[in-house]
Amino acid sequence: MPSEKLVWVMTFTVKIRAKTDNLRRIIKYTKNPLNCILAYAFHNKKRIKFRWGFSGDFDWKSIWFILKLAEAEWCLCDHKDLFAFTDGKFSFYVSNFDDVGSLIDKPSPLHCFDYRNAVVLDVGAFTGDSVVLFFKWGARKVIAYEPVPKNVKLMKLNVKVNKLEEKVTVMPYAVSDEKGFAEFSYDDFDNSFGLNPGKFKIKFPSVSFEQVLNRIEDVDIAKVNCEGCEKHLLEVNDLRIHRWVIQVHHAYLLPLLINHFKNRGFDVAVNKESIPPLLQCKKKE
Repeated sequence: MPSEKLVWVMTFTVKIRAKTDNLRRIIKYTKNPLNCILAYAFHNKKRIKFRWGFSGDFDWKSIWFILKLAEAEWCLCDHKDLFAFTDGKFSFYVSNFDDVGSLIDKPSPLHCFDYRNAVVLDVGAFTGDSVVLFFKWGARKVIAYEPVPKNVKLMKLNVKVNKLEEKVTVMPYAVSDEKGFAEFSYDDFDNSFGLNPGKFKIKFPSVSFEQVLNRIEDVDIAKVNCEGCEKHLLEVNDLRIHRWVIQVHHAYLLPLLINHFKNRGFDVAVNKESIPPLLQCKKKE
């Protein structure tokens, strides 16, 4: 076990690195860095002028997200009813910054396979963040499962604004252990919905992983990020898709899923820098 002094030094180092990264982004992406610092120090909104020509009044939390997204090549271009971002080719709309999902990551841990001309199964498509990224990386088609109506509505908007309606199949279902209805306990419909017990309960139409796999043909890559439903992959013997990217939300599942895929002829790598850890599984030739 590390000593208390070592833990303190490690924690202090992480905090200093985070503040240094924030300052670097402020200088790189804004024309008036002092206002960003004042928004951080006094917990209020300040007028921020961004170097790509957009400006607005934002608090520090919003500024942090906008700068992180800019670093990932997504620039804020509107914030009237929804926040709109663009990378010059694709656009993405969110109602709040918790909806940006995978867009904020650079490099993205999902970009561990070659998506060019690929058909992708996306289980836990959220607001369409990963859907848009897959097309940015060259995907040909995406089949997207997402049960939460608020997220499905945003995903359909993001599909529409990018003119991807004919390339995306939206499936408004939870993926569970059986067909019917899956019950979720939750506090809010955020990006960790369904992961931890909450004050409220709700049911969504559901299908099993077996049913999902039986419905599809010629899928090249499967991405799974569904706040715990990855455990139901342990019930699937025929993992017919040859490449899988799986975010593992419970520590006890990591060794179980590694063995499950290895026993079915997959090479498995673990990206532990990803939070939560990411399994990269590729069928052996």
